[in-house]
Amino acid sequence: MTLIVGFWGVRYQVKDVQRSIDFYTQTLGFNLDMQNLPAFGQVSIGGLKLILSGPGASGVSPTARRSSAGARRMEPRSPSNGGLAGAHRSAERGGSAFQK
Repeated sequence: MTLIVGFWGVRYQVKDVQRSIDFYTQTLGFNLDMQNLPAFGQVSIGGLKLILSGPGASGVSPTARRSSAGARRMEPRSPSNGGLAGAHRSAERGGSAFQK
């Protein structure tokens, strides 16, 4: 019996939900699904739903607040035209900073 057939979304703890929404929608081309600022936002692209939880959101636990940088990474599937490296360079030219 299969209990899990997929996933609904990925929760991502952020410091500033509005800034994160702006980045994902304006820089990476995600769609804005919903927002309840300053605590919550949801964006999506393709089959991925990204739930953005800000400080004070119900989904933020004491453990999550102390999470390492590795807990804030995702691996997007890159487009064939320019790939992930091209998207990364374009975002940096637009003023986005990435953790190395």
